[in-house]
Amino acid sequence: MQLRYTMHMLSTIYRLYIKANTRLGSAAFYPIPAFVRTYLRRFPFYLQLVKYARLVNGVDMSVIAPDEYGCVESITRMMRNLDENIVPVMTYTPYFARHMDKSDRFIEVSERMARNIGRGVIVVAITQPNVWVGHVGVLDGDRIWSNDSYKGVWNNKFTLLRFKEYYKRLEIKYYIAI
Repeated sequence: MQLRYTMHMLSTIYRLYIKANTRLGSAAFYPIPAFVRTYLRRFPFYLQLVKYARLVNGVDMSVIAPDEYGCVESITRMMRNLDENIVPVMTYTPYFARHMDKSDRFIEVSERMARNIGRGVIVVAITQPNVWVGHVGVLDGDRIWSNDSYKGVWNNKFTLLRFKEYYKRLEIKYYIAI
């Protein structure tokens, strides 16, 4: 109960912070204030990521890419806000997946393992040119936080089952921070 209350208060305060501050341009989007960063640093990176994803519900996260293609940019900016050395800002799922495959900070896991972990797993449907545009998000239980291509804001409209169904033409990979 106390943790839920704390997250609700942080979310409310962070939303006020976002309304009071402007974006920082293409170098970053909304910075994390010190009080949020202090709270999030108590958790492993994969939990920081999902908690941060919840905090920015309804926020337009992409700066460079158009909203309908802003999922990779949104998640890489979020990751950089938590740890600026973890990943460069990217805008294309094949490059993002290639980076994750080579990274020593993440490992690829099976879908079954991703379901068992449940939160903080990064789910990537890799774009296949001339076939289908991919997508990326963060698993939170059975929901996926990601950039909504139609509304242009961060939300959790996908369930994992719906995500897999929608992107069945594409290769889907799952990554967890180590």
